[in-house]
Amino acid sequence: MQFDRPTAMFFLDEFQDCTDRQYELVMIAFQGTAVRLTAVGDTKQKIMGWAGALDGIFEAFASDFKAVPLNMYRNFRSKPRLLRMQNDIIRVLDPASVMPDEQIIGEDGEVFTWHFEDSRKEAKHLADLISEWVKIELVPLSEIAVLVSKQLDLYADHLMAALKARGIPFRNEQQMQDITTEPVARLAVDYLSCLYGKRESKAWVRLMNLLIPFADDEMQANMRQDLERLIKQQRKDAAITELIFGPFSGWWESVQAFLNQVGIETLVALSPDYESLERLKEVIQDTKVCIEDLLKLEPNLPKALERFSDDRAVRILTIHKSKGLEFDSVILMAVENEIFFGDQDANRCAFFVGVSRAKRRLILTYVNQRERPYGYTKRWDVSRSVQSEYFGYGIPFV
Repeated sequence: MQFDRPTAMFFLDEFQDCTDRQYELVMIAFQGTAVRLTAVGDTKQKIMGWAGALDGIFEAFASDFKAVPLNMYRNFRSKPRLLRMQNDIIRVLDPASVMPDEQIIGEDGEVFTWHFEDSRKEAKHLADLISEWVKIELVPLSEIAVLVSKQLDLYADHLMAALKARGIPFRNEQQMQDITTEPVARLAVDYLSCLYGKRESKAWVRLMNLLIPFADDEMQANMRQDLERLIKQQRKDAAITELIFGPFSGWWESVQAFLNQVGIETLVALSPDYESLERLKEVIQDTKVCIEDLLKLEPNLPKALERFSDDRAVRILTIHKSKGLEFDSVILMAVENEIFFGDQDANRCAFFVGVSRAKRRLILTYVNQRERPYGYTKRWDVSRSVQSEYFGYGIPFV
């Protein structure tokens, strides 16, 4: 690989999860060149060992590229009380990375440790609490996250039902996260928001940016006019269809008409994956299924589409999916031996990732009885026991 500039720089993020194949690529591409590499990561957040993340990757990088190791001690995300809790976990995971006491002084931040008799009482209490945060404290929905170590649908089923009963929008990231990263899915959702919603200026801007990111003013004006004409006509058609078949009928036909007008060449240009037309068709079909699932939770289409967006719903996700994210208030459910089993070094790293997502407030929970999910036939331990080490990290800071 040749580089025109000898001072070219590359930034390698989340390097603690680098696999052998990825590191081999880095070596082939950059070793012996004048490129300046910066590898950044946190061994305390190494949670991809199951996927082949290498042990000792930073030591290997320092040796192979004559790199200078620099420690970054301070997490600037979390309030001091939360940082001190994290520091106790760091003392076990990586004593050399403990944050100096003088950097984490202060009483800002909240930590709670709650024990419930059963999972239904846990769900009711948490749903009431989230409702209070949203309606009284005015915490944005997007700043609230519920984390589970694994098997999200099984552990958060009662909570999702309780949130639904209270009319609180939420996103099950196990179902949603992959499809929401697809440009053509975003395109369809933003178009429907413009078609059925009111004053959806953000959706309109995203739509235009996806379709004509590098177009000149004249092309943008022409595209805008074409879309406005299509939306105007489809609104007329939708009004007639709704009189006959009910609200929001024909919404998918509107999406198909829109995608046909956009054209296959533009759609393929949205992602290299779409050069495979089978993949493009698959994503479009998955988008349809995703919106249909949202409509089961919220029959009003514009409100259902809001749940597709990150900024209008409580996020319910696994710890692994939360990596790199941050939230004002984090609930980490089921701090129990029955979910944190197996390799405790990996579990401890995952737990650290979870608690360090919180900026201001962290809640840890466990229950005595966790009801078997409906229809689940595999092994399920109804009786539960607290993971005393992990839960214990929070108790001194309550």
